[in-house]
Amino acid sequence: LGLNVITDPMPTAEDALDDVEAQGGNTSEINRWLSGGWDAHIHNLPFNNFALELGKGYFLKSSLASTWQRTGRPPSNPLPLALSPGWNLVSFPRLTCSLAAEQLLDTIEAQGGDCSEVDRWLNGGWNAHIHNLPFNPFAIATDQGYFLKCSQASSYLPCQGAVEVAEETQPQPAAVAPEQAAQDPII
Repeated sequence: LGLNVITDPMPTAEDALDDVEAQGGNTSEINRWLSGGWDAHIHNLPFNNFALELGKGYFLKSSLASTWQRTGRPPSNPLPLALSPGWNLVSFPRLTCSLAAEQLLDTIEAQGGDCSEVDRWLNGGWNAHIHNLPFNPFAIATDQGYFLKCSQASSYLPCQGAVEVAEETQPQPAAVAPEQAAQDPII
């Protein structure tokens, strides 16, 4: 219920909303971050049915708590992300390493980028980690969306320069929380 951050390899926004509905959920819209602002597709309307992209994050608005089981295979390798100055809503559909928020920002910097903050949606509000501060070093997950605040354009390849793990992280079913309850993001 409420807003939920997601990432998914669905072809279009309407396809994703239809899939949630087919699994017992009730989502009324999906939003993406585009050119510094929100861009919405309203369920069952023919307007703005944008294509969903791997590596991007999306918000779903739901009026019913539910679980969305996504289908398909994750990419065979981590996807490179194009980061722009300002806020970037991203996701990591495949990781071959364990990353905490600080490690994510460190590896972006090691690859020539400059991002100062990573935020996640948690319990109905933003939860931030600021680069080089020891507070709130949350784990980065494949089933979540994150905002990265960057000061310059760069390209980032997840896990390059990070400690690889033997077993990759796999996306889990996405919990869609109702509007009256806590609003958690999902990917």
